[in-house]
Amino acid sequence: MNNLLANIAWVGIISLVSINLFIVLFTVIINQKNRLNKKSYQKAHQQIKPIIKEEIKDPSQLTERLISFKTKVERRAVFNLLMSYAQKPETVKNSLWTLEQLGFLDELIKDASKKLSLRHIQLFSQLRLHKAFSILMKGTTSKNYEIGYNSFYALSLLPLSEKELPIYIESLLKSSIMRDRIVDMLNHLHMDVKTILHFLKKVMLDKDKVILLLVLKNRLKKQDSLLANQLLPYLEGSKEVRIAAIHALAASENEFYFPFFQELYLKETDWQVRAVVSKNLSLLNAHGEQKLLNDMLKDENWWVRHNAMNSLKKRYPDNGMIDSKNEVLENADQLTQLQTKRSETK
Repeated sequence: MNNLLANIAWVGIISLVSINLFIVLFTVIINQKNRLNKKSYQKAHQQIKPIIKEEIKDPSQLTERLISFKTKVERRAVFNLLMSYAQKPETVKNSLWTLEQLGFLDELIKDASKKLSLRHIQLFSQLRLHKAFSILMKGTTSKNYEIGYNSFYALSLLPLSEKELPIYIESLLKSSIMRDRIVDMLNHLHMDVKTILHFLKKVMLDKDKVILLLVLKNRLKKQDSLLANQLLPYLEGSKEVRIAAIHALAASENEFYFPFFQELYLKETDWQVRAVVSKNLSLLNAHGEQKLLNDMLKDENWWVRHNAMNSLKKRYPDNGMIDSKNEVLENADQLTQLQTKRSETK
């Protein structure tokens, strides 16, 4: 019995030593292989780098010289070097053309179609690869939030066609991505005013209207008043839509909108909307704005009065009467706030 237990123990010890020895040998082999691969890559990199530097201005000639580098390590060196040149404005076109001629772009598409990764998405973004549209659209539906979000972001950087643009925008607006991030992505598309208005007319949800109105901000110009007439009805929408419309119209700096802002302020019951009007009114530089801003100093809401005073100070910095009004207003508002706090503590 004792001999049997001893034999079992020896077998266990020998097995454990063998396993550990195998792990050590396997690790040594892997490390050695990695070192050899690294040396091979460095050698290929040093050999290929001067070729690309010399021929990057002639992509046809460059392709002819690079086509002979066919091993996995050499292809990786070619790809990485061309990608570095693709980041430079003066060589991006030639680099992308060469990558396509050497088959790298098709390889990327094929590999990503099996399983889309963040690395694929990053490369598609850098390459502005239009061929990746379908794969990235599929990526937007991924349960992995990072894959979904970055797929949407990469798509915003692609040159989308007329057919692809509404598909992308509709999916983006339906997503759970934060509003400001959606606005950023839509801004990447560089849509003109007419295109944004086209999509604005089609959306039904207020949140989508707000997003598209914010995309319009800083795109409207003074000469766009005929187009922007189409935005005036949004001053009658929900509170969020009214606020977004005010921001979009005010950013145009077109005094054409002053009477509409004035009318909205006089009938507006929501103090937040009135506060946005008082903050943005000075951008229009319109005749009659000073009188309206002075009237706003009597508004029942503190934020409206505060914004109106700031607008007056910004527009008329050398007006002594405004400084005196500001002092009176600040004292009155401090007293109001103090009284409010006292009533809350009782």
